[in-house]
Amino acid sequence: MAESSVLKPVRGGPSDESVGGSRACLLFGRIVKVSVSMRCWLIAGLWLAGGWIGGGRLPAEVWTPEQMLQMKRVGMVVPSPDGTAVAYTVRQAIVDANRSEYLTQIFVARADGSQRRQLTRSNVSSDSPRWSPDGKQIAFLSARSGRQAIWVIPVDGGEAELLVEMRTPVQSFAWSPDGRWIALTAIDPPSAPEEMAARAKADVRVLDESEKYSRLYVVPTQGDKPKSNAARLLTPGNRHVTPDSFDWSPDSQHLVYSHTRSGRADDWTTADIAVVHLATGEVRSLAATPAAELTPKFSRDGQLIAFVKSDNPPTWAQSGRVHVMKSDGSQPRPLAPTADERPTLFGWSPDQSAVLCGEVERTVSRLFWLPLEGSPKPFSTWEGAASGNVFLSVDGRKVGFVWEFMDRPVEGYLTPTAEFRPSNVTALHADFNRPVPKTEVIRWKSRDGLEVEGLLTHPMNCATNRRSPLLVIIHGGPAG
Repeated sequence: MAESSVLKPVRGGPSDESVGGSRACLLFGRIVKVSVSMRCWLIAGLWLAGGWIGGGRLPAEVWTPEQMLQMKRVGMVVPSPDGTAVAYTVRQAIVDANRSEYLTQIFVARADGSQRRQLTRSNVSSDSPRWSPDGKQIAFLSARSGRQAIWVIPVDGGEAELLVEMRTPVQSFAWSPDGRWIALTAIDPPSAPEEMAARAKADVRVLDESEKYSRLYVVPTQGDKPKSNAARLLTPGNRHVTPDSFDWSPDSQHLVYSHTRSGRADDWTTADIAVVHLATGEVRSLAATPAAELTPKFSRDGQLIAFVKSDNPPTWAQSGRVHVMKSDGSQPRPLAPTADERPTLFGWSPDQSAVLCGEVERTVSRLFWLPLEGSPKPFSTWEGAASGNVFLSVDGRKVGFVWEFMDRPVEGYLTPTAEFRPSNVTALHADFNRPVPKTEVIRWKSRDGLEVEGLLTHPMNCATNRRSPLLVIIHGGPAG
């Protein structure tokens, strides 16, 4: 039986004392303390409290833990190479006598949200969809073989096939622009003594005794499948390749990547950028300063590389700026600073005159264009929203993203990059009508005069002339 058919018919008021660097929210009559780094991401918690069960409408008068679990969530929206379609993920809880887990499936729809079809139907999650360059297949991650591996399925429906399975779970992957290769990252496999200890159930571990690195591999997409020995190692040295922090050159001949001294959390400050030649395996360093250099992205003509560079030396608040350099690592220079100086880099504009970035500005997530010359230019116009998992189409003319409002659940959207004109491509909650507590932006001055902004969620049906209890749970931690 085919897994699915898709797209077309298949033939076959706190004071600065109270919260300091955090904010408190009264959520459905209970207090939830959220760190500043969450900012508007805390809205996601609101929507875990409603939804549908068994196809029927939930009672509107109460929110229960069971209803919270049943809220479906959009994970990511990935445009097809030409921007005419999207692949998106939906996660929901499976709770019965035999299972208690979240299950993620992949769906496909047209760019206007029509012809929505479920693409995967396994009883094991399928996630991280990536379109083949010709738009005919979608590769994804799934542990349906027992370990997270890369699978490929035809977009028009059919059985998924195992492309490659490593000895450890695949962390991230990307198609080459010519469609002949897939690059992936995976952690070093266990040694023979470690495998023996695992079989003997000797699970004592000594921290840092056996260093494991995440490494970059490449595997051909043609030929016999499945293959485990077809993956070729590209980064053999004692450096840790940061998952999801690598990019193909437009000619499919090189991979640029960020790497650190080790996989330990504290070693993010050692991040540098290198490039490896696919045919020869030659590795060249492109950026290796005392600052941390991350998320390199080739320009569309392959002449430039954009990346995020931290302060020099790195600060643990992780402030930084977008930089550009030539593809040989020469002439690096910073672009204009952003409002919060903590930008996330997503990709290049169609004409290569700017890069698309995201950043939290006070309590709102913003998407904006950062020109190679000049100041940041706003792109997204929605207020009071949270965004995440932003993906540009190959031609840079469409961008898929996830967004949610104070009074509406999370949905997936697609917009042209020429202007912010989003269309809802998922419509999971088109008929949502459950009661939602009032949330408002509040501001107050800290001891040094800095204005702090937060989100206050009021109790449901709360009398405005009555004081409500507020519980603040204090914790420390970095700005992130």
